[in-house]
Amino acid sequence: MRAVEPVRAMLTRPTLLTCLLTLLIAAPLALHELARTPIEPRAPSHTVESRLDGFGPSARARLAAPFSRAGVPYPPARVRLAAFKAEGRLELFAAAGPGGAGDAALRFIKSYRMTAGPLPVAQAPKGPKRRAGDRRVPEGLYRLHTLNPNSVAHVSIRIGYPNRFDRARAEAEGRAPESLGDAIMLHGGGPSGTEGCLALADREMEELFTLLADARADAARRGDTAPADILIAPRDFRTASLDHAALEAMTDGAPWTARLHREIDRSLAALPTADPAARYRAWLAAD
Repeated sequence: MRAVEPVRAMLTRPTLLTCLLTLLIAAPLALHELARTPIEPRAPSHTVESRLDGFGPSARARLAAPFSRAGVPYPPARVRLAAFKAEGRLELFAAAGPGGAGDAALRFIKSYRMTAGPLPVAQAPKGPKRRAGDRRVPEGLYRLHTLNPNSVAHVSIRIGYPNRFDRARAEAEGRAPESLGDAIMLHGGGPSGTEGCLALADREMEELFTLLADARADAARRGDTAPADILIAPRDFRTASLDHAALEAMTDGAPWTARLHREIDRSLAALPTADPAARYRAWLAAD
């Protein structure tokens, strides 16, 4: 046995040395992969159609009752969302037609819990988004653009930030267009917070993803489009007074922010409620 020990030791030392060298080489590579994973898009493994095949039927079943109560056929011809950052609430409105009167008027469908930007909300940066990396959520009226079935946060809908208003303010202040940032999303993964985006629970995000996909597909069959946009407000001005002090607390020092909030207030005041007869008028322009 004693003659075997030196041989065993000789075999063991190279093995330990090899393991240590492997760890020294592999560990930095592994850390690099972990560090970059959160900011890289998930490898394409789904399509919009495959996502709808998976969760579409259950999402449509959950939407059936609120659409029926509102008297709006599914899928609708027009969709509007209203997001309230301070309250953490997202409201869904829809219309049977593209116009704004009678049966084509937007009607309230349902509301969702939502997280706007980083948590805690009380300590999140105030004011509308002005530049890339400022961790702020945009404020104003934005079109809802592409559906992303491969989001790192389940599924997502791209918000059309910056809009004309954002670009005009940047130009007036001498900020370069490329400094505004982009890739603002309405995505799943909430309520853990998000950087500059709006987050919902996965199950609720599936409803909005399915709704928008169905509305667009139905409009395409008619040779039409299904307008869809989102009005993002710092808070619900319909239930909280729009006084000067409150505006100052939300302006972030930019003089134009108070004017933006007044325009948002006018649009919110015109939104319909649960009353099907309520009329709607848009004051802000989305592009």
